[in-house]
Amino acid sequence: MFRLPPLHDLAAHRRRVVLILMPLGALASLAGRWLSIQVNPFDAVFEPLLALALSLFTLLAWRRWVSLRFVEAGLVMVVALYQLSGLYYYALQGDLFKLGLTATAMWFPVLFALAYLAMTPSGAALFSLGYFVIALLALPSGFLVGHQFAPAAINSVVQFYLVNLAYLGLIGLYARYQREHAALKRQASSDFLTGLANRRQAEELIELELLRFQRYKEQFSVLMLDLDHFKQINDQYGHSVGDQVLRELSLQLSRAMRESDSLARWGGEEFMVLASATSLAQAEQLAERLSLALKNQALAGNLYITMSVGIAVSEPDDTVEQLVSRADRAMYQAKALGRNQVVTHGAYRP
Repeated sequence: MFRLPPLHDLAAHRRRVVLILMPLGALASLAGRWLSIQVNPFDAVFEPLLALALSLFTLLAWRRWVSLRFVEAGLVMVVALYQLSGLYYYALQGDLFKLGLTATAMWFPVLFALAYLAMTPSGAALFSLGYFVIALLALPSGFLVGHQFAPAAINSVVQFYLVNLAYLGLIGLYARYQREHAALKRQASSDFLTGLANRRQAEELIELELLRFQRYKEQFSVLMLDLDHFKQINDQYGHSVGDQVLRELSLQLSRAMRESDSLARWGGEEFMVLASATSLAQAEQLAERLSLALKNQALAGNLYITMSVGIAVSEPDDTVEQLVSRADRAMYQAKALGRNQVVTHGAYRP
């Protein structure tokens, strides 16, 4: 049975948008084909093909047979090809100059929004500009074959290009806003020293995992990592060496983790690992792998360091504070037992 991912997931939200837009586009194409009193040869052929292509992409996205990025790129290319082909057809046939724009021209600006789904903001702005310029060149192509504008068609064509030009301006502003917003978000959610997620971002990630756990009952784990005797490094070698140790340690831990795991600097020499879809046994294996990767790697030249790890797994009705507190207590227990150990706390088995 098909089930969409949680609403708070950005990828899931993008998939929802695509799954809404593509069926709407397919229905619009079929409606334009069958409800028109007189159908020209272009629409008679290409509107059913467009509806078929959009239906196929809907199926691919719904069944997850291909990546969402592939569906988005394919959707942009298919709709762009259809819109531009139709515009040039009407220009070369003279309909654009005699009658003005057809109903399908109203869907022309949708490509700007679709581009933002499939591309970066700057890439979408460049694509949209190129899309507009190619569309604008339809006018001289019509003039070259001898067509002249009828008075009734001038207003609709002029308004069409002016409206799309306004969209281009708004897209430029939006692209700039997105870049600035992304930069501010990175600053607010990243640790300045290591580049990892900071404590605030880590708490938000745990909150999202708790929502998933409550909905899908898919257990996850939190690992609290504390470097052993880190204060001695700062005292003996200075804080600049200590900072270098933290940066190199972050890199080593990141390399040893799985793609589905998230690493954050919790504060000072404490780090947090959020292990999605991970049971207690899997979390213990992950902790041992991280400890071993750190233990066998010299940092800041010739310094070797160990860490104490506390593990807690998600339980029903957990809060971020409760889950982190259990992992924290387990970590302190590992330090009390002699450091360089992994201790679990509050294992829950449904």
